[in-house]
Amino acid sequence: MNENDFWELIDKARDKLPVDSQTSFNYKRVLQLLELLNIEEIIEFQYILDSLLLKAHITPIALAAYIILNGFLSDDRFEDFKAWLISQGRSRYYAALANPETITEWYTIQENPLLEASAERLLYIAMTDAYKNKTGKEDGFEQMKKGTPYPGVDICTEADAQNKMPNLFKKYWDQDRMLNIFLKRLKLPKKPAS
Repeated sequence: MNENDFWELIDKARDKLPVDSQTSFNYKRVLQLLELLNIEEIIEFQYILDSLLLKAHITPIALAAYIILNGFLSDDRFEDFKAWLISQGRSRYYAALANPETITEWYTIQENPLLEASAERLLYIAMTDAYKNKTGKEDGFEQMKKGTPYPGVDICTEADAQNKMPNLFKKYWDQDRMLNIFLKRLKLPKKPAS
C-alpha cells in the first residue's frame, strides 16, 4: 500500500456520503475495506495514517483546531482533529495544510464541533478492529516500529487566532455556543442571548 492507495480507501469510504459531507465518516465501510487487505497492507495503512498525522502536526493546523474547537484543544483533541481532517479526503487535507483557512470553504458547524470535527476511531481502526478481525489477536500496534515523535507546536491564544486566521475566527469562534453545549449536557438552562 502506498499513499495513493490510502487515499483511494478513504475516498471509497466517503463515496456513499453526500457530496458536501463534512463531518460524517463511514467507519463501517473503512473496516470492510481494510479487511479486504492482508496484514502487511493493514500495517502499511497505519504507517501512512501516522505519517499524515505527523505532517499535520504543525502550528497553523493547531491554530485552526483551536479556533474551530473554541479553545478546547488538548493533545487528544488535536489528534482527533487531524484524523478528521484526513477523513475529509486528500484535496481538503492538503489544501488545509497549505492554508488552514480553506476549511471555511467546506465546513459548517452543525451543532457541536467537539463531536463533528473529530475522527478518533480512524486513529485505531486498522490496528485494532481490522487487525483483530484478521488475526484474532487484540491489536497489532506491537507489530509496528516506533514512529517519529511529534514536534512541538506553538501555544495558541484567542488573540493569535483572531490575528493570524481572521476568516476561520469570524466563522467559527463562538464562546456562547460552546457554553450552551456544556449547559445542555449538564441539563441546565441556556445562557440568554446578549
